Amino acid sequence: MSKRSRTELIYAFIASVRAAQTANQMLDAAIADYLGIGMLTLGEVTRFDYGEWKNLSRWVAMMKARPSWGKVHEAFYAHFVAAYKDAPFAAL
Repeated sequence: MSKRSRTELIYAFIASVRAAQTANQMLDAAIADYLGIGMLTLGEVTRFDYGEWKNLSRWVAMMKARPSWGKVHEAFYAHFVAAYKDAPFAAL
């Protein structure tokens, strides 16, 4: 086996481990995750951007990727986020 193919195998293994870790993290959401995501997504009403905080943005995206997210938060997006989508907000 050439050095290059061993390196490619190692990178493929690392990528599969990372993918499994991400999948396990999605399965291991705790009650604190649900409480926190509920508080943070309130910022969507005022169009608050969490992009500056990469880990936080990744976690929010991971929580939103959960299978039940859309159905559970349907009313929130319809009655709060959509209702204020054009409202002016003062930046602090």
